[in-house]
Amino acid sequence: MLGVPGTRIGTEGYAPMEHLRSGQAYPSSDHYSLGVTCLHGLTGCRPEDLYQPMEGRWVWQERLQVKTLVGSAGMVKSVAWAKDGSLLISGGLDNTVRLWNPQTEVNSHILSGHTNTVNQVAVSPDGQGIASTDTPITLWQWPP
Repeated sequence: MLGVPGTRIGTEGYAPMEHLRSGQAYPSSDHYSLGVTCLHGLTGCRPEDLYQPMEGRWVWQERLQVKTLVGSAGMVKSVAWAKDGSLLISGGLDNTVRLWNPQTEVNSHILSGHTNTVNQVAVSPDGQGIASTDTPITLWQWPP
């Protein structure tokens, strides 16, 4: 039965049109479904809100909310979120650990003491401690 279309399964918006219309699946069908699923995850919007069929174009970039936190003196190597989302910690080439308020986009504190690049940062589950590492591990009590 090589010439007969396959079974039509899939969720509208996530499955490519050729699959829904004719039951035909191609290698690119999986790429389409994966791409749409990723766009849903990035934007929180369903596929029908991300594509304008009358214009024939995707509008997911307009739904994406991106914030750029400016203030690090060098490349950032590691970031970690506090469990409650109220604090973002970064570490990088400037040998510092920086604490950010993600709502205000402000660098609220700079923790100095490393002599090399901060390669990794982590927050304790209770949000009271921060660990950072260049060569030795440094533990910071937060708030001080």
